[in-house]
Amino acid sequence: MTTATAVAGTAAGVPESALWVRWDDTAPGVVAAFLAHHADHPGTSLVVCARDEAEVQTAGSALARIALAAGPAATVAPVHVLEGDPRPADVARGVHAFGPGLPQYAAAPTVPDPERVDDVLAGLRLRRGRTVAARGPVAVRFMGGLGNQLFQYVLARTLADRTGAALVADRTWFAGERLRWELDDFQVRVDAFVDDERGWAAVGGPPGRHVAEAGFRFDPTLLGQEAGVLLEGYFQSPRYGEANVDALRADLRPRRALSSWATEVAEQLAALPEATSLHVRRGDYVSNPAAQAVHGTCSPEYYRRALDHLDAVLGGPGC
Repeated sequence: MTTATAVAGTAAGVPESALWVRWDDTAPGVVAAFLAHHADHPGTSLVVCARDEAEVQTAGSALARIALAAGPAATVAPVHVLEGDPRPADVARGVHAFGPGLPQYAAAPTVPDPERVDDVLAGLRLRRGRTVAARGPVAVRFMGGLGNQLFQYVLARTLADRTGAALVADRTWFAGERLRWELDDFQVRVDAFVDDERGWAAVGGPPGRHVAEAGFRFDPTLLGQEAGVLLEGYFQSPRYGEANVDALRADLRPRRALSSWATEVAEQLAALPEATSLHVRRGDYVSNPAAQAVHGTCSPEYYRRALDHLDAVLGGPGC
């Protein structure tokens, strides 16, 4: 097995299609699975991120034992040990990071279950060459709360997958805002993050084309956009993700297990023949005069009529 010497803070020499793992208790299983599946995915490599020089030595010794157990397959599988974390410039080269604790700009699905490594490697092969600098990325200016962020991700991810471009998340809107970026709670695949001008410099500058949403209705022309575009809007239609449903469902799985309360509610809903929920939006719509002027609030009578309607449609309240 080829194990590169540790290089602090850089991934020079690592191919563009690389599976990254943080060295921890889960890493040996992932490494073993990588070696077992590598023959089916030529051109991929594995990068093990260790925190310091001592951990590099620990990881190296363990990797040698894993390679010995793997047999001949390990002799052609490139495995690199990296001291520290990748830089934004490494992401611009097209490498992709996996694992808890890796920096935001290298975020991608968490360390995969060893049984999923084959699927992950197949995905990396499909994404090989999606460098930020190649034809320009698909960038989207994220703004608003979680719901808006989900809609924006759906369109951007669909375009990135169709065009083979990198996905860049422009998060500059959140500076000084009460709302925060919330997609870290899901297994979203973002190739680079831009939080300020330095972030744009790391990915070669903002795309040359800026496309703003013309209105709140579904716009099919947005799905025809090519790489090298910065999207701005809310894109509040599920139709933007219709051609990419399976990938989006995988991306939008929670990173962490549900709380005991959420698990209990989910079990209750699953046991109902028809489950509905009623959302009462107040919050900033009441406390923020500007938000109230734009959106307003619904009266108690509106909610009573909504419940009566659900009773009539479902033959009784489902939830």
